[in-house]
Amino acid sequence: MEPEKIINNRLLANEIRLSKEDLEKLILNDYTITSTRSNEILEILQFKLPKKNNGYRIVYSPNSDTLTNSLKILNGYLKKIYVPNKHVHGFIKKRSIKTNASKHLAKKIVFKVDIQDFFGTINLEMVTETLKQYGFKEDISLAI
Repeated sequence: MEPEKIINNRLLANEIRLSKEDLEKLILNDYTITSTRSNEILEILQFKLPKKNNGYRIVYSPNSDTLTNSLKILNGYLKKIYVPNKHVHGFIKKRSIKTNASKHLAKKIVFKVDIQDFFGTINLEMVTETLKQYGFKEDISLAI
């Protein structure tokens, strides 16, 4: 996927193996639609997982093979255009809590910070602006 070549929803839908109609319905209808191709219900479930230290984390999970596959395709494309900073270890292949900690083993002092509800603080504008920096048009950034 070359961001500058994805100029409309039809091209985006084609790249992630959805019909244009299904993509547009997903964008507009709170994550639950019936596919125009297969009558399959394309749905993203929301549920709460308990945290270790009180509270819970809200998790979103696709509930259909079609949607799961489309999101995997999109994720694969995005991984090709995003090159993480060398200091980023979370959610990066071949990096982990261990690889992050290994950088600090010889240090006398380590300062640990946990940003409360980190993912919950990320909003649509932040994601859209980041995707635009990678070459996506604004309406495609919003669709993604």
